[in-house]
Amino acid sequence: MRNVFIKIIDTFIHLVIVCAIISVPLYYVIGKGEGYFFSIYDIYKEVLVQSIGVILFGLYSLRLSIAERLTTRKIIIFLPLALFMAMMLLSFSQMLNPYEGFVFLKRWISYYLIIFVLANYCTSKEHVIYYMNWIVGLGTVLAIYGTLQIFNIDFPFLVQNFKGNATDGNPNFTGEYMSMIFPMVFWLAVSYAGSKRSILYIILSVITGFFILINKTKAVWIGLTMSTIMIAGYIIIAHMTGILRFAVTDRQKQLFKTVVIIFASICIFIMLISALTFIPALQKANKFVDLYNVQVKGFFGEFRQFAPGVKVFTPADEIDESIINVGDTTMQRILIWQNTLKMVKEHLWLGVGLGNFKINYQPYRTRKEQLSTGPDVFVRRTHNDWLQTLAELGIFGFLFFLMIQGGLYWMGHQLLVRSNNFQGQSLTIGFMMSFGAVFFTAIYGFPLQSPNPCFTVWTLVGLFAAFHWIRWYKEDLRSVTPLRSRLHALIPGKLNGNGKGDDRVSANTKKVSRSKKKKMRDLQDIDPDAGLWVFSPLVHMVLIPFFIASFIFGIVSHYWIWKPAHAFYNRQFGQALQRMGRHDKARILFEKSVKDEPLAWETLFLLANEYSAMNQHVDAKREHTKSLELNPYHAKGHYNLANTLNKLGEFDEALHHYQLAVEYDDMLYQAYLNLGAMYFQRREFDKCIEFYEMSLKANPEFFSAYYNLAYALCSIGRVSDAIPYLQKANELEPGNPKVKELEDRIRQVVQEHNARQVQQQNSVQPE
Repeated sequence: MRNVFIKIIDTFIHLVIVCAIISVPLYYVIGKGEGYFFSIYDIYKEVLVQSIGVILFGLYSLRLSIAERLTTRKIIIFLPLALFMAMMLLSFSQMLNPYEGFVFLKRWISYYLIIFVLANYCTSKEHVIYYMNWIVGLGTVLAIYGTLQIFNIDFPFLVQNFKGNATDGNPNFTGEYMSMIFPMVFWLAVSYAGSKRSILYIILSVITGFFILINKTKAVWIGLTMSTIMIAGYIIIAHMTGILRFAVTDRQKQLFKTVVIIFASICIFIMLISALTFIPALQKANKFVDLYNVQVKGFFGEFRQFAPGVKVFTPADEIDESIINVGDTTMQRILIWQNTLKMVKEHLWLGVGLGNFKINYQPYRTRKEQLSTGPDVFVRRTHNDWLQTLAELGIFGFLFFLMIQGGLYWMGHQLLVRSNNFQGQSLTIGFMMSFGAVFFTAIYGFPLQSPNPCFTVWTLVGLFAAFHWIRWYKEDLRSVTPLRSRLHALIPGKLNGNGKGDDRVSANTKKVSRSKKKKMRDLQDIDPDAGLWVFSPLVHMVLIPFFIASFIFGIVSHYWIWKPAHAFYNRQFGQALQRMGRHDKARILFEKSVKDEPLAWETLFLLANEYSAMNQHVDAKREHTKSLELNPYHAKGHYNLANTLNKLGEFDEALHHYQLAVEYDDMLYQAYLNLGAMYFQRREFDKCIEFYEMSLKANPEFFSAYYNLAYALCSIGRVSDAIPYLQKANELEPGNPKVKELEDRIRQVVQEHNARQVQQQNSVQPE
């Protein structure tokens, strides 16, 4: 009866894994297009991803309890993963907004549990390849669909939403996903070289590789190229030192050389195309070749359109000559990275807290970066997962992040140098190249922040952990004597073991290793999962309780997880109604959202704006204050709160928040205008004129700033200075009655002034 229950649970675990592999990428195919209605349901997809780990861990724990066996496999990366998670918990002490950290922590716990279950559940190499085939198969389907989209072939009900921009609705997300699929299917083809099965994998690798080429995501090109160079360099060095030999037939060797040459040629082609972006003389060629990275006008002294009716001027003296294209995403990233490094210097050890980069970044924004990315852009990520990890978790969290990567490569190295099976070696290289591609891509993007690529990479980590255990322990590669490096021949006698004393040490070591191997084999004869932890007491005292605590936390947090899901849903609908001008219904939806998710600062900000639109200024002040407590660096929040305080007559407090608004965003031209107006009311005309001029500097096409500046200058008698600004205001809004009224006033002042001069001249008596 017990075996029946175990088989039933195994079936459920298998179904959950397969459904997750299929559903997560497919869910992110639907609803990622710009303006697509189903983007409202993105949060439910996030809930799905977060739930998978908890469900799998629950089922696997039930399986272990029925089998009356609570042992787990020894996996090298479990310890750095646990330490990485511990740093996430420790970073809560640094957070301005712990709620944001809580949201990210739930996601990472789910990934951690997925790795744990997959690493312990897969029992054979064929079992691992089976799940790899599901991942590769779905990736190929999405590659075909994305290729059709790029050529404007789509389903009728989707074609207007994706606009031929590839499957995830965003070429970058699709490229990050495919960067893991292509190396895997490529090396699957190599591993089955000489068989009929390899032909199928070769076709799939051509499809996925072609899609990556035409998808035009440069970060993925760079990631794949760097990963290829790294693995190729490792193989070459390992061959030169004599520690690695591929177990291949002549036919496999010839096919292997052929596919490597093709792959290297593709990488060189990619590097040449990427170079076109950075060589000014080849800009025209780049425009012809590059279908995706459309060049944006924005040279020195030109205007760049950021929003309807708003143009931002880029003075030549404020931008380095290296910035030729203001719309260049590479330069935008570099500027964000520079600002993030300033944040890192101030929060070096523990970081700013998990998920709190977007909360803390605002004060570090420079004018140059704002001009490049846009003043209304809220920067949520560094577009560099390595740097974001350093900024949020500090130097120790970053070191544990590197340890995870190092652990994966060390596992691959162990398998490669002792394996005498070509298929096993090829699959190991496939895993290593997939990890390398996504981690190198993460230097330029955020695949470890996006749920779809992130889910896939940690699924592959779990499968590779299982693959390593199967090869290393179950097939006992440890007993295979590794090849001796040729470098030993260069070492003097006593150092390389030729001396008397060294021989005794070597003999003793062999005795100890033989006894350990015999003991391990005896244990494996009883239970193949038993006794496989390096530090068994540490594991049972620390890590297994950590797994159980993670599961309990997951269950408790997921009990409430649908509340933030509904909150996000209501907020998205509220924003849609807000854009339609239906403020009453938008307010109701925002209130529901805040009730389900009271610590979401963005929803509080939107609700406060609705109260302001309905002239409920006391309520608006309350919600703006709550929002700013959760995100104190939100410039728009300070600006809107200042407007509300102004209407309530709290002028000193309003002045303070206007000043904070321009401190955190020096491109917020409306705040400069209102500061000028407040100083005008206080009769402090010098400051008033200064702020009006700063408003024009931030937005030289701002009518109100020209008009107010002309009015202020006219009020202190500087009529001649006011006339050019008034003329510019008239050009921007011809026929505006305010301009005509001020013109009449200036004309009257000028006439009165001329009349007084004539009167003075007439009153002078000749001598």
